[in-house]
Amino acid sequence: MSTIYAQQQPDPVGGIIENFSPPERGTDADEVLHSQNMTGTYHNSISSFDIINLPAFDIYDCQAADDFRVPGGETWYISEINLVGNAPSSGVFTDVNVFFYNQPGTGLPTSLVWSATVPVTFDGGLETIDLGPLGGVMLTTGNYWISIQVEDDPSMGYWYWMAATPQTVRSEAIWQNPLDGFATGATTWTNISTALGGWLPTDLAFELVGYKGLPMAHTPVPGDTDIDIPVSTTSVSWELTPEVDEIQIYFGTEYPPVNLVQDWTTSLTLSLPVTLDWNLQYFWQINTRNAVVTTTGDIWGFTTAIQPPGSFTATAGDYDTGLVDNDVLLEWVSSVVPSRALLGYDIYENAVQIAALVPGDSYTVLNATYNMTGTGNTYYAIAVFDEGVSLPSNTDDALVNGFGEFNGYVDDLNSALPLELVTIDIVGVDPQGTTWTYQLFTDALGDYQETDIIAGTYDFTASLAQYYPETATGVVLPFAGTVTQDFTLTPWGPPACATIPVPDDEDQDVNPVDLELEWVLDAITVEYRLLFSEEFPPNETDDILVDWSAAAESYQFGPTDLQMNTQYFWKVQVRNMWGEVTACDTWGFTTTIRPPGAFTATQGDYDGDGEINDVLLEWATSENTRALVGYHLFENGIEIAMTTELSYTAYNRAYNMTAPGNEYWAVAEFDEGDSDESNNDFAYANG
Repeated sequence: MSTIYAQQQPDPVGGIIENFSPPERGTDADEVLHSQNMTGTYHNSISSFDIINLPAFDIYDCQAADDFRVPGGETWYISEINLVGNAPSSGVFTDVNVFFYNQPGTGLPTSLVWSATVPVTFDGGLETIDLGPLGGVMLTTGNYWISIQVEDDPSMGYWYWMAATPQTVRSEAIWQNPLDGFATGATTWTNISTALGGWLPTDLAFELVGYKGLPMAHTPVPGDTDIDIPVSTTSVSWELTPEVDEIQIYFGTEYPPVNLVQDWTTSLTLSLPVTLDWNLQYFWQINTRNAVVTTTGDIWGFTTAIQPPGSFTATAGDYDTGLVDNDVLLEWVSSVVPSRALLGYDIYENAVQIAALVPGDSYTVLNATYNMTGTGNTYYAIAVFDEGVSLPSNTDDALVNGFGEFNGYVDDLNSALPLELVTIDIVGVDPQGTTWTYQLFTDALGDYQETDIIAGTYDFTASLAQYYPETATGVVLPFAGTVTQDFTLTPWGPPACATIPVPDDEDQDVNPVDLELEWVLDAITVEYRLLFSEEFPPNETDDILVDWSAAAESYQFGPTDLQMNTQYFWKVQVRNMWGEVTACDTWGFTTTIRPPGAFTATQGDYDGDGEINDVLLEWATSENTRALVGYHLFENGIEIAMTTELSYTAYNRAYNMTAPGNEYWAVAEFDEGDSDESNNDFAYANG
């Protein structure tokens, strides 16, 4: 027979009933309600334990039980259980599981009536279980099974319930080992004599102490000595024995309670509305009576929950001036109350404690855990007092950013040499869409580096004067990561000549007044030079209109800088750091032919015939460097003469005295073409 479940103990205890301790709760009327602690010899003990801290031994978890009866017409209030135990290894066991089951007739256990885990000190011999702090157990007339199961740590040995042999009270004691670690086959409730072959039918040694037939309150809710009762609790409650005719209620924060909230009344209420505050201990007492006896009730007490920190907030920021929002300022409303000794606040990030016993009402998490997903990290605080800890505060979230590193190298495509002072423009967004911009420069070795870049996705542009820029897009920089991004830049090379001249090459009749020369430069042109002359081709010594200057695409003449009737020639030369281009096209244009100027028509009798029907026409010359053919003279739109002189008299003009008279003008003709009309003038012709 395995010693783990049955120990052969010859007479370990004798006359044990004489050593019972008195009950710890109740009135003078408490009594032994049921007893199987028999004076005499205890031959065996039976295992009844729940093995903790050793999962491999769970197969040995077992439970013993014995039955008893509450006689007809009685109600028992059980405040104490006394039993005989055996602890061969002299261990001290601190918790037991107590079960009461219904028993149909003399059958096996059915439904559970009551259960609890109760603190005890079990070390073998007479053991006592005090149920008073739990409100006791009230049982009405009927048959019941009781089971006592020790929470057993194998390091302390094992505890056994002493058998009272021979069996004399009701049914034989029973036992079960659900996982059959002892290989008995008793995986459900089984008579001990059957489960443990060779045993005689036996009872177990125990007695029940309490009250019966008394008016009394029991089973308080909250239970006696309960802690952390929510302040949202709106009532306390209890049960009454059938013998109660009247009750009296005290409730308050003093011990013993002196605040009478309900004097003697036959209204047998089972609850009391209450309004609770944080961090307080409350005491209450229900006195009961009937026509025969008055029972002074037990004083029950409970403690409300410690007030958690209030209005808790988490605000991300750069509180250590580290150039990144990876710090979190936590703030809250204090839980301090005069009745408690505050030790401080424990701080949690994502349910993991990150600080302990923080004083005051704020705390800054420096270099917090990177989290840019969703709402970020979740924070809360718990108040720590001498008496215990509060519930968590409300939670708040904060996004926590972080750095990574970018570095790289830039060289020249043609020479493969490193390039210095290349501008590296970096623009991107972090996972929450915030834009971040950086500008770096390469050193003499062509290298660049920055260790404090916000983690995100970035676009790069590498640029240097007179090189074509290079780009890289969608470059992902993870938190605490290092990403290398190299570039090779292509030099421009010498620029192309200017194009698209205005005036166009060989244009005629170009108005010289406020003339603007225009052209289009290659995008890689850095400087230009403008040559301009009346000679072809303009030379690079005497005909420099604009010497080398920053690239431009126009030149403006003043109103009188250029002459009419003149041919001009011009050239735009270009250069950059890669070369100078001077062999560009020469363009030419001819300015407008000057029309005759200051044209006048004067009526008179220039042929002496007595009639004022002649007209003297005069004008200023149009001649310049052109070959003049002559001047065409017009009267009312009809050419009337051509002359090379600067005046002409038209005789015997047709009569016209209608205002303003005849209209006259002149047009100069050159080998290259005709001028525009001169100004017009008018003259009458009489007759």
